[in-house]
Order: sequence, then C-alpha cells, then structure tokens
Amino acid sequence: MLRTPKYITEWMHSQVPMTKVTHLEVVSWDGGSLKAWAKKWSPNVNDKGTMYAGAILGSEAVLGWALCNLLAEEYGIDGIEVAVVSCNVGFSSPIEGAMEVIATSPGKDELESLSRKVSDKGKGSLKVRCECKWKGAVCSSYEGIYVISKTPV
Repeated sequence: MLRTPKYITEWMHSQVPMTKVTHLEVVSWDGGSLKAWAKKWSPNVNDKGTMYAGAILGSEAVLGWALCNLLAEEYGIDGIEVAVVSCNVGFSSPIEGAMEVIATSPGKDELESLSRKVSDKGKGSLKVRCECKWKGAVCSSYEGIYVISKTPV
C-alpha cells in the first residue's frame, strides 16, 4: 500500500517525537525514495548560526528508519522492528535554512534478499543512503545499516 506524505509524517511524529520538534515533514514517497523537509530550522541552530550536525544526522537516521518500515510494508514483511545499527555521515557544507532530506531505497535485489532473510531467519539488514540539501546543494551524505527483525532489536 502506497502511503501518503501526510500519513507518513503523522506516523513519524507519533513514533519518533523528535521529528515533530524538528518539524520534519514528508513531502513525497514514490515507493523508492522518501523526501522530507525540515522547514522550521530555528530550534536546531548552533552557535555559528547554522544547523546542528546532530539535528542533520538525526533527520537522516529517522528518515532512513521510516524508509525501511515503508519498504518492509511494500514487500509484505509485517510485524517487524527496525533499528539503525551503524552509520557513517559526512558534512560538506553548513546548512543555514530549511533543509531537504532524501532517503533512497536500495535496489530490488537487496529488498528481495531482505524479504527472504526475514522469512527464513527472522531478521535481515538494509543499507540506506540519505542526503541533506540546502538550496539544492548536497551538504550531508549519510549511509546507515538498519536491522529489520521479527523480534525486538
């Protein structure tokens, strides 16, 4: 079932309260990529007048988590828990206003492999990539490994 951006935003806000505080709102979901905006960035400003690195990383990690949940649903993998177990992030330039966050699905082969692993072993993992952009330029690149499990992680 393809979820609407409004539904996904409300679900994220209920599951991860930080997303409501940081004003992270999903603007599109096409089954392969999830895009959100953090339009009200003022709660996340550091002493340099730019967005806190932690707020950027948190937004990327949460959007990756949401993407994994949505992909699991799309592939009929239900009753699961999702958790990020490792990540790498790089910051290439400061963000000084509303930022765009984009989480991109791994390929079809990886998703089919995940589905088999969860079915056979009760868990599997996905590598998710995210980018934060400000004024169209990539300012942060994120790669996270998420565990998708039938038991609490």
